[in-house]
Amino acid sequence: MQHATPGAGATRAETPPPAPENASTAQLRAGIPIALVLPAVGAVLALIGRKDIEQAAPPLPTETIASMQADVATIKERVSR
Repeated sequence: MQHATPGAGATRAETPPPAPENASTAQLRAGIPIALVLPAVGAVLALIGRKDIEQAAPPLPTETIASMQADVATIKERVSR
């Protein structure tokens, strides 16, 4: 049975990335998901922000308001008779 020697084994030292001609497919694709996700996250945040701005300033239904005011005026006139 072999005994582990002190200091041997896994280390936390970072190893430099392999040269592209020696890298595996997984090593070459490691940065692609990040490069694809970050713009997508930015686009989603932009759409959410745009939706919030649109909801903060809704257009007023001016024709409906005018119609309701005319109805209220008509009702008040008929009640006062």
